[in-house]
Amino acid sequence: MAAYALGAIMTVYVMSVGEKHLVLVYLTIWTFTLLTIHLWIATVITIFYRPTMNKSGDKMQGVTNPDFLPSSVESTLSQTADLNRSNIGEDQRCIPWFLKLSWLLGDVVLSFEIVVSIIYFVFLFPDKENRGALINDMNMHAMNTVFVLIDFCISARPVYLLHVIYPIIYGTIYAIFSVIYWTQDHVNNVLYSVLDWNSPGNAVGLIVILAVVILPLFQLIFFGMHRLKLRIYCHLYKTIYV
Repeated sequence: MAAYALGAIMTVYVMSVGEKHLVLVYLTIWTFTLLTIHLWIATVITIFYRPTMNKSGDKMQGVTNPDFLPSSVESTLSQTADLNRSNIGEDQRCIPWFLKLSWLLGDVVLSFEIVVSIIYFVFLFPDKENRGALINDMNMHAMNTVFVLIDFCISARPVYLLHVIYPIIYGTIYAIFSVIYWTQDHVNNVLYSVLDWNSPGNAVGLIVILAVVILPLFQLIFFGMHRLKLRIYCHLYKTIYV
C-alpha cells in the first residue's frame, strides 16, 4: 500500500505542473500526502523496528498494549474507562516518538480520508466536467478510503474517543489556510464550491458540521469497531496481546 500510495501521489504532483492552482493547496493532496507518510512510517516500523525489538530485548519488549488487557476488553465502551486505566501512562511513556507519530497520523487520516471521499463524490464529482484523469481521481478519492480501512483492520493501533481532537485540529488548520489563500483572490482562489468563502455562512456551516457531528461520529464508529477487534482477538486466542 505504501508503494502504491507514493506512486499515486507522485503521479499527481507531476501531472499537476502548469495547473491553475498549485496542487499542494488542496485538502485532498494534504490528506493523501499524510496518508502516504503514515503508510511508509508504518512499513519501516514493521520491517525494521519490530524484528530488532524482539531480538535485542528492547525496552518495549514485554510491554503490553493496554487495549488488549482482559480488563480493557471487558470494560464498557466509555472513554472514562479508558482514561481510568492506571497502566496506560506507564506504558505510553515507553513508546518511541516514531510510533507516536504513526499513531497521530493514523488518527488524522482514518477519519479525514473518508470525509474527503464523501465530499468529493457527493458534492464535486457530479459537476466535474473534465474526467480525463479519472485514475488519479480514483486514487485520491476512493483508494484513499480503501487504504485507511485496510490499515485500520490489520493494525493494533488503539482508538480513543478523545483523539477526535486531532482530525478536528487538522481540519481547522486547513480551514484557516483556505481563508488566507482566498483573501489573495476572491474569484480565482475558491478551491472548493462547498468551501467558498464568498458565502461564509455555508463554509462555516460545513466546518461546524464536520467538527461537531461528522468527525465525532466517525471516531465513535471506529472506537466501537476497535473494541470489537479486541473482543474477537481475546475470544480467538484466549490471551492478552504483547
